[in-house]
Amino acid sequence: MDSQGTGLMIIFLWEGNLAALRVDAVDEIYELPNATLEPPLPTIEGSRMDMILGQVRVRDRLIGVIHLSNLVRHVFEG
Repeated sequence: MDSQGTGLMIIFLWEGNLAALRVDAVDEIYELPNATLEPPLPTIEGSRMDMILGQVRVRDRLIGVIHLSNLVRHVFEG
């Protein structure tokens, strides 16, 4: 976010509260059925594993899907 207060925000509902995450960039937005979600790569270990819900294949790309609840909980609780 620059000094003017502009930037990209991802707005979502978390535990009944409206919340936002500031992000540097958004390349693309996908709407995919839950059935396309694959388990996360086994090479992800430790606390990082809790942050990844799984992965999806889109065209020739493998994209990690963030477990939003765990990420937000980690940010607020440390």
